[in-house]
Amino acid sequence: MDDEILVELYADGEQLGDDDLERMRLALRREFLDLSDVAAVGTVSAGPAPPGTRGLDVAAIGALAVSVQPTIEVLEKVFGLLRGWLGRNTSASTMRVTVNGQSIELSPTKEQQAALVEAFIAQSATPPGQ
Repeated sequence: MDDEILVELYADGEQLGDDDLERMRLALRREFLDLSDVAAVGTVSAGPAPPGTRGLDVAAIGALAVSVQPTIEVLEKVFGLLRGWLGRNTSASTMRVTVNGQSIELSPTKEQQAALVEAFIAQSATPPGQ
């Protein structure tokens, strides 16, 4: 059974617009699609379109829904991809990742990320056989 991992990008303290966040979201999506363990990568709904507009639903800017089986091995691959991506894309100063209802915020500082991610994966992974 696949679950969704919610990945949200934020640009704290930077003057990044919606176009910049969307560009970063699309680049991250392409990297996720290269992982064999990822079943799908989609947009996240931000709710209905404002009254008076033609849209039915608004996509959340800078957010992705990643469908995977959240085992320890798969989550380690996903978080490895995310940490590498953050290291290369420092204009996204914060990333919030939600797995099985639990969230963690990551920033490009590698030393703090390693311990946080390891503890988070152990707590969020689906036990084998479930």
